[in-house]
Amino acid sequence: MGLDGAAAVPEPTGLPDQYEVMLITYGDTFVGGLADSGFSALSAVLRRYFDDVFSTVHILPFFESSSDGGFSVVDYRTIAARNGEWSEVAALVEDRKLMVDLVCNHGSVRSEWFQQFERGELPGRDWYKTAHRDDDLSAVVRPRTHPLLLDVATADGERQVWATFSHDQVDFDFANPDVLVEFCSIIAFYLKAGASRIRLDAIAYLWKEVGTRCIHLPQTHEVVKLMRSLSSAADPDSLLITETNVPHDENIAYFGDGDEAHVVYNFTLAPLLVWSAIAQQAGPLTSWLAQLEAPPSGCTFLNFIASHDGLGLRPIEDLVDDAQLELLLTAARDVGGDWSAYAAADGLRPYELNVSLADLLAGVDGSQVDRFLVAHAAMLAVQGVPAIYVHSILASAGDHRAVLASGHLRDINRSQIPVDEVDARLAAGWRSDLTFALCDMIRVRRNQPAFAPEAEQVVHDLHPDVVAVERRCDEQAILALHNFSERACEVTVPEWALGHDLLTGSPRSDARTPVALGPWQVCWLGQAHA
Repeated sequence: MGLDGAAAVPEPTGLPDQYEVMLITYGDTFVGGLADSGFSALSAVLRRYFDDVFSTVHILPFFESSSDGGFSVVDYRTIAARNGEWSEVAALVEDRKLMVDLVCNHGSVRSEWFQQFERGELPGRDWYKTAHRDDDLSAVVRPRTHPLLLDVATADGERQVWATFSHDQVDFDFANPDVLVEFCSIIAFYLKAGASRIRLDAIAYLWKEVGTRCIHLPQTHEVVKLMRSLSSAADPDSLLITETNVPHDENIAYFGDGDEAHVVYNFTLAPLLVWSAIAQQAGPLTSWLAQLEAPPSGCTFLNFIASHDGLGLRPIEDLVDDAQLELLLTAARDVGGDWSAYAAADGLRPYELNVSLADLLAGVDGSQVDRFLVAHAAMLAVQGVPAIYVHSILASAGDHRAVLASGHLRDINRSQIPVDEVDARLAAGWRSDLTFALCDMIRVRRNQPAFAPEAEQVVHDLHPDVVAVERRCDEQAILALHNFSERACEVTVPEWALGHDLLTGSPRSDARTPVALGPWQVCWLGQAHA
């Protein structure tokens, strides 16, 4: 139901409510001070600054690993010493929920399992996907350009192992049921340790068949269904989240018929928000949101703008042309960032931006803080669970020295922060102002039942510069207005949109008067919820 009446939110399904807002961070993002581990430092920062801001923390892979920011896992049950111990995980989940990564497509070449493969010993001997040089692998889709197969000397002679993401990350063979059993056992282990959200990393590439695209195969979807069934049986309140950085129609296929992922990353929203802010054009975002189908009952999106990876561009390939995409590539390089490519059928294509989101949207000098905030306000307003990367909430600058030292573009957005520096950074200055403004916005959002994931959403085309989102449930209706330009404008809104601007407290009592929006201004119109 739209403007004329309220639609009831469906009965509780185990999905989170409007209070759930997630922080994305590494286990060792915060270091030093009195803390003796990454987890204890993280706990201290959360308690001091963000206790009433983030209800959930997504700690990126905190296990023993050999590369890729933790995503080349050596041991799935052993925490890297720098991060802490399982007892500290238990302490973390006393105050908030925890999301843990299951990196199931691939593991490290330094793992005991892969060493067993090399020695020809069980169980690892049969756990990895192999191929032959003369196999037809021309149709394989993957987000990397290095050779797909890795030559490995084994006790049985040289073999070619599948390596989708890097030659330090070798792919498992889920056609072997023992591999599937082991990873389901790992899920159970994480749930028992206190995690309640399981993120399936790079799940789209899980199953491989020679002669196919080796992405989104039916067997992969069956594995996701099985993992959901088992995780729900172990913990009915747990959520399974799929991470598939692909175009939208492919991405939402992981909802299945409501029987696969509970939550799917909304990969299109992130680059479209950034493009809209850079281009100062709200039209494509409004159009895309308006045609966006609501997820199946019991399912929702995970909305974000930045993460530990770059800003994925594949999801907007069909929404912006090459000239429009070039606007983003240029903007990233203008502030010291870059972009990486993937191998498409017609050659190399832009895959992701590697840049600090604060540099890109707020500006290296903070001159565009309001542009940064309007993008986040829109992300917070639309259907789904919002997630904010630690270097976004802290408005971190790009770490160019880290990129020079490692040669990895993604390291621009993965720097560590001394705990003492957090206090200094948040004491004064535009970065501090940005952090506290965004925190205030999140606090307001968490108190509005109309922002619950399954509350109804209607998108209105009210002005070329404005993204207007109606959210509605039995208790409340909100019209969220976001001016994606440096131009002031006036917006004629529906008569029901009275009440107050929930962000400022300013009343709106005359339905005949257009709403005046300043440059980059956000206005969430509704009745405050007690």
